[in-house]
Amino acid sequence: MEWQGHALLGLRAAQGLPEWELSMLKPDMSPQGIGQPFMPPITHVAEKLGAFCLILDWIYQPEFAPYARQAEGGWVPHHPVTAGGAISESGNNALIADMLQKMIDELRAGRWEEAVRRAGALGHFLQEPFTPGHSTPNALFEEIFPDPDPSRHWRLHCCFDSASGDFPPPKPELMGTTAKEAAFRIFNYVKQGIRSGRALIGPVIMAAYRGETIGENAHVYKALLRKQSEMSSFITCCAWHTAFCIAFGRFDAREREELRSFDLVSAVPYYMHPSKYVHIVPDKLADEEGRLVPIDVWGENGSEVRFEHGFGLFGHSGYKFFINGNFSRLKFKLGMPSRIVKLQNEHTDLRFSVEVAKGENTSSSEDIEYGADSRVLEVRLRAGEPVREYDVDISGADTLILSSRSIPLDHGRRRSPLRHRRPGRHRPGPLPVNGVSPAFPRKRQNRRRNNLTFALLRAIL
Repeated sequence: MEWQGHALLGLRAAQGLPEWELSMLKPDMSPQGIGQPFMPPITHVAEKLGAFCLILDWIYQPEFAPYARQAEGGWVPHHPVTAGGAISESGNNALIADMLQKMIDELRAGRWEEAVRRAGALGHFLQEPFTPGHSTPNALFEEIFPDPDPSRHWRLHCCFDSASGDFPPPKPELMGTTAKEAAFRIFNYVKQGIRSGRALIGPVIMAAYRGETIGENAHVYKALLRKQSEMSSFITCCAWHTAFCIAFGRFDAREREELRSFDLVSAVPYYMHPSKYVHIVPDKLADEEGRLVPIDVWGENGSEVRFEHGFGLFGHSGYKFFINGNFSRLKFKLGMPSRIVKLQNEHTDLRFSVEVAKGENTSSSEDIEYGADSRVLEVRLRAGEPVREYDVDISGADTLILSSRSIPLDHGRRRSPLRHRRPGRHRPGPLPVNGVSPAFPRKRQNRRRNNLTFALLRAIL
């Protein structure tokens, strides 16, 4: 068997581990332990660690099948955990934390063979979503990109199983000081990989259709997916490195300090109310024509402040972030944009709020009311409102909701948001957000398209 797929990605991850971690591992290196026909050639520990990222595919081998099972007995999926047809934030955080903790426990106990097997199962699960074939319903491939040749039917999934090792070993980063904290950061990175991978669906499929056979342009698929392969090896390496650090209490002071806050601009919300912004646009606002512009906001006495880091929010919108109880405070700046001023007038009336909930909030709402456990902050904003800084207690929150509700007018009378809204009327506009340090942004807006600026700082452990 050749070094390819999960084994190759795992090998690159293993090669990136610090020497003290690799030298500690002493798994079974006997012919029986490394010479099975379904394994690539293994000569040293790093190769065994990498090769065992195939373990979730060895389910028909009685010796290895238990490692492909979850705690309750179900199979570990070859895609992100889902619930109700959608990716489950709580489900993925829980599974990653459980798999990571199992590796930590085996390392602490000095059961090196078991640690390698648990590491392989974790690595396989983390690597899967970086290929669109394991993160996106495969039927969509043909539905969105129908084959121009009606005489063939190809399983396009195969095009995305094209792992590359054409990159240097990654330099791992500490993801947390507990399995729960690490799972949060690991899965946020996985979600970033899902998004970047989906951008490659079109190019990969078009490359396939140019061939006479599905394998003809395999080298093109591999080249297109190289960055995805590198990302998957990186997060695998980070997860393993974090397991070693937690197991033996060896934390770099700088890395540990960096974990004290989290940049919300880099977060991937699990829900965004349909609006002008379909995902967080880092460090820019979208103007009335949809062009990206700097985040300029009103300061005191009509002055202007530019935020180099942050994002914008639509005026009638809600974003949900799953933070898994990892943070105690949310620090941010919030204001109104100073250059996107169309329809900012004396009637502008925006209500921005920060809400928290235990568990994963799955409510949908047209009036931006999600049934959260608590609204810990509400701010009312008018046109030209100068930027303000806020520090909010979010202790114990699993879900963080940032919402903006615009209060429309009808002949001078305020009406409840959305209830009487007619198509094309009273639609709020984009809200900008900026963070000088890591944090969670949110903004809201008034009737029609009043813009709001939100400056993010940081979420604090």
